[in-house]
Amino acid sequence: MRPEKKKLALRLLLHTVILAVIYFLLASKGLPMHLLYVGGGAILALVYVIYNRGFVWKNATEETLPDSMSLAEKRELLRETRERLARSEWILTLVLPMILTLLFDYAYLFLWPLLAEKLL
Repeated sequence: MRPEKKKLALRLLLHTVILAVIYFLLASKGLPMHLLYVGGGAILALVYVIYNRGFVWKNATEETLPDSMSLAEKRELLRETRERLARSEWILTLVLPMILTLLFDYAYLFLWPLLAEKLL
């Protein structure tokens, strides 16, 4: 695995642990954390898509861009698209742990009682 991918995986793991601890601590105090995480995750995901312009140019090449654009404009657009994806990566390192935390909670709420009933 490449070093930058290891760093990303470590960041995802760290954010998952931190967000899960926050979620379960505040949920034990009676706060509706599931609503906050669903709402916050949805807002962050929407910001990610809007910031990256709906991924319209993600797989574009110089040949697929309109002929009305100059070569310099095409290269600038493609460079900017790559930079936007790289700059907005941090959003995904928050959205994915939020989703995982909600999955952990739902598994605990709905699957654990079923498994405990079958095993005991």
